[in-house]
Amino acid sequence: MIEPPDLSASWADIFAGLAPAGRRMEILSPAERAVAAQVRCGHSNREIARILGKSEATVKAQVSSCLKKCGVRNRLQLILRLGVKKPEAAPE
Repeated sequence: MIEPPDLSASWADIFAGLAPAGRRMEILSPAERAVAAQVRCGHSNREIARILGKSEATVKAQVSSCLKKCGVRNRLQLILRLGVKKPEAAPE
């Protein structure tokens, strides 16, 4: 008989250990960090592009790069993996 999964762990607990604590943000370039911080705020690619003054295609490429470097498949996993803090203010 197959054992049911342990559902007592939160998603944050599950994904927290996937990246070494000291390397969560350091594995990303400064541009990718800025994009990841905006992803953490729940912004769409279009909104991130407007906030950061980039093209939507550039933001899409940087989000994809963040996902690949962190070994995750979607934005939620990225947020949980990196523990990204909300950004202070967008650069002017």
